[in-house]
Amino acid sequence: MTEKQPCYYLVCTAAGLNYGDDLIAAAWLRYLAEKQPGADITVDSVMPEVAQSTLGGIHPSTRFTDTLWMTCFDSPDPEPLAVSSFVNQAIGHPGRIPSRAADIERMARADVVHLVGGGFLNGLFQWTFGLPAGIVAATQRSGGRAVMTGQCFCPAPPEPVVKHLRELAEQFALVDVRDEASASLLGIDTVNLSVDDVFLSVGPGMYQHGAGAPQVMVCAHTDTTPGLTGRATVSELAEFVLKTLSHWEVKEEDVGFLECFPGLDHKVFESVKQRLPGARFYGLYEILGTGLPVAEDQCWISTRFHPHLVAAAAGMPGVALSVIPEYYDVKHRSLISQGSGWQLLSNLSIPSRPTRGGFPQDRLKSYAAEKHRIADLIYAAD
Repeated sequence: MTEKQPCYYLVCTAAGLNYGDDLIAAAWLRYLAEKQPGADITVDSVMPEVAQSTLGGIHPSTRFTDTLWMTCFDSPDPEPLAVSSFVNQAIGHPGRIPSRAADIERMARADVVHLVGGGFLNGLFQWTFGLPAGIVAATQRSGGRAVMTGQCFCPAPPEPVVKHLRELAEQFALVDVRDEASASLLGIDTVNLSVDDVFLSVGPGMYQHGAGAPQVMVCAHTDTTPGLTGRATVSELAEFVLKTLSHWEVKEEDVGFLECFPGLDHKVFESVKQRLPGARFYGLYEILGTGLPVAEDQCWISTRFHPHLVAAAAGMPGVALSVIPEYYDVKHRSLISQGSGWQLLSNLSIPSRPTRGGFPQDRLKSYAAEKHRIADLIYAAD
């Protein structure tokens, strides 16, 4: 008789066209490819066809779907508690959405349903509270384990939603968050405070090393998401970048611009490229394929969280610019408190060029070990 292989269901934001989200999902798939190569894996993400192209092949047995995400979208009422209730009922009684019934049944047979890390479960995107509700409903049916890792819940949702999140979290077998603010917000005794899920898999494949890499790398964006209050417009941010590069006396051919989110991250570059025609642009799919360009004596300016993390893990010094305080302050401060060595700018004052920074090697080893400990708690038993 053939031994039944474990069935794992990962819920994530991979292929939402964001660098960090794909890194996180890839980290877990690499871990499972090593530890559980025979497992049956389902990845539930916002754009499964794109996820297939960027993540397919990492684990030998992976299928991609958008079942839980689309069930959240199907809710007739976008209010978070209403979405949560709708999804709970749909997963508990899949006949209510016949077109998704087969995939819902697959989720409800999983040994582990894992809400993979990121910064999507918070007060800005409150409809996502249907995700943990659906996970709880699925594991109640299957007897499997509900887990979440590397979560950031900030900015905080309203207190009734926080209370509901606590009630859901208490039904998870493991709850892990990446920053102290999220641990405090959740306020349950069983929460584990660690680091971002990317630390599970930081390594050479995330970088392209070489003498031709730019001396200064820039990831600069602002955001128009409803509910976000930015500190700078695109033109103000572009002017800040130009003045900073001039103050640092950097030649245009020694500057690189990084795209993490197509449609947003090119706007500052478009604004400055007439004055920096020699600057290089690194698109999302290029860096997912070949890694971040890094080199000795390089430094960074980044508004985004994961370039801060990954560049600092390579030993690069940098400046983190918090252009959207309620969203990015917690993110950047968590990395700085963990030892990234970066400076946090809360305004557009011109900083001194950083020459020292990056995570110490012993910290990186410690964070990787902690994430592997958590991963083993989730998956090694199967």
